[in-house]
Formats: sequence, structure tokens, C-alpha cells
Amino acid sequence: MTKILKIRAVEEGEECIFSPILSNSHNSVLIPRRPFFDLNEVKDEMKNFHFPRVTFDDFDYREKVTNAFSSLKKSVLSKKALTILDKLHSDSLLMIEESFKITPLHRPFEVSLNYVENVPCTKFHGDFLPLRLLCTYHGPGTIYLHPKATRYACLNQGSSNKRVLVKGEEALETKPFELLLLK
Repeated sequence: MTKILKIRAVEEGEECIFSPILSNSHNSVLIPRRPFFDLNEVKDEMKNFHFPRVTFDDFDYREKVTNAFSSLKKSVLSKKALTILDKLHSDSLLMIEESFKITPLHRPFEVSLNYVENVPCTKFHGDFLPLRLLCTYHGPGTIYLHPKATRYACLNQGSSNKRVLVKGEEALETKPFELLLLK
């Protein structure tokens, strides 16, 4: 049974949904969520969206993300696509707010929303980012490795995926709407 992600305000000292990644034993955390919209009917329209990369600190994220979504709405033709854009906007703000709970204040963040048809990364690699939060809304999910399945010495060395993956282990794949936070 899929769990529904429930977010509420976190008081100082309380844990947030991403707290497991803060321990040294976790390099990733997967948050299952139930799909709350369907892109099938508007995916051709979504291909034409050009969401600008938005960089912000903890003070101005709402305004910048809202402005980016507002600019997208100008190119939307259907009422269904507008409804989905509103849900993506809300979900983006929610993910940013949760991310702020586990990162130092005043750290710059970058947000992008991309329609990807071809897999841009064909090899397992490290991104050299302190955190990366991913959510696939439609289609195949993000493929990633559990720490015990990873030969870290082979990452970013041009090694084949077979060499990076520990023998007997398998790669994992997110399902649509699951949140994957990588450290």
C-alpha cells in the first residue's frame, strides 16, 4: 500500500520528512506518494513548456518560483494543463520548504522543471551537489543505487554501470510522484 505524504509545519527540534538522510548511514531517502494528477492528457502541451532555472535563497523562493510558473501559464492552451501547472507549482513550493528544513540557511538553491524524453545520464555518477531532490511525474522514474550496491571508487571514473554496481546488487527506480533526495 502506498503511503500518502502529509506535510505539516515542523517546529524547531522536530524532524522533517527528510530527516533520515541526515544520518551518516543514509545517502538517499525515498518518500512514497500517491499520484495526484495525470499528465497523459496534456503531455504534448507540456513538451512546449520552458521553465526557467530559478536560483534563490531562503528569503525569495516563493516569489521567484511563482513568477516562473506565471510565465509558463502564458503559453498554456488548455484548462487541464493550467490545473496541472497549479499543482506542480504547489508541489514545487512544498519540496523547497521541506528541503530548507535540512539545509543551512542562506544556501542558494536552484529549481528546474524539465520535460525529458531521452535519458540524459546513461552512467551512474555523483553530481557533486550537497543535495538533489528529484520527482518524476510521468513515465520511467529515476534510476539510483543504494549505498551498499555502489562501488564508490568507480563513480565518475568513466566506469561502466556494471563496474559501479556491486555484484549481486540491483539498481533501484523511483515510481511516479515519489520523492528521491540524494546526498
